[in-house]
Amino acid sequence: MLINAWNEFGKIQREEGRRIYHAGISMYLSRMYLGLNDTGAATRWALLTQADDILGQHSKGGGAGSKMLLTILGMAEDELSDFNSVASDNLNRVLKGGDWCKPEAFAEDVIVRFALSRPEASHLLAANSAVSEYPLSSPYLASLLHAVDSGFGTTKGKGDLLEDLATYLFLLIPSFSPRRNVKDIFDTFETDIVVRNLSTSADPLAEILGRHILVECKNWKDPVGVSDVGYFLYRMRLTHVAFGVIFAANDITGSSTEEKAARSIIRKAFHEDGSICVIINKSDLEDLQSKSSSFKSFLLEKAEQVRFGKALYSS
Repeated sequence: MLINAWNEFGKIQREEGRRIYHAGISMYLSRMYLGLNDTGAATRWALLTQADDILGQHSKGGGAGSKMLLTILGMAEDELSDFNSVASDNLNRVLKGGDWCKPEAFAEDVIVRFALSRPEASHLLAANSAVSEYPLSSPYLASLLHAVDSGFGTTKGKGDLLEDLATYLFLLIPSFSPRRNVKDIFDTFETDIVVRNLSTSADPLAEILGRHILVECKNWKDPVGVSDVGYFLYRMRLTHVAFGVIFAANDITGSSTEEKAARSIIRKAFHEDGSICVIINKSDLEDLQSKSSSFKSFLLEKAEQVRFGKALYSS
């Protein structure tokens, strides 16, 4: 009920374009999870509380959320200061345009930007949790999808927005820690996002997908072609990564029913060395936004389709 209320308030904010206070809901959820000894979930909701307080121009720079983060959940003073700086920057961007519909107006965006700017803070963002997957904010994802479509006019801007979206989705899975723009030691290639699975316990997801995931984001008007998909598969092989994801707004060449072009070499790569590359297109993201599937189950389903094909269901 509380999570539904959090999303409903976000929906009202997005539809009406005005600031809606969320922090009371997230603070209650943080305390509830702390009572269950789930520090991972408690930390996430406390971070959302603090972000929402800053976006709401809290007179003291944060209330119960900041106190809980510092005294109970292990956040250092300098980490909180950096987190507040990210939130304040988001607030300034929103106030400049007066638009509370844009991604920067949501507390989730502060977590995304903080995660990318402070990967060493993964002890907070990737803490183990009994929760299988954190709830997706449909209003925030809708705001990101709208921004990806509008694109801010430049190819780099479009790519960065899709990377923000991909980062947000991976952060929904406890123990997952994304790092952005990771360069090879000799600067021979760069990966958009490397996702690390930092789970300290037995993790079936790590057994299926591995401890590292390579992610590429292509927010192009045309389908991604065979050369770009092939280069991504080559980089997977160079880095000994068994699982990769290409976010391709307009898909890749070839069709799901025909093995040709880019889709064909994905299948061949799996047959040769067992590496699995899945494609997430705009239609897939819209399905996630409508909550027809969770991101975690979505990844597993995509991986199994590469390995075994699609399941046939009888009516």
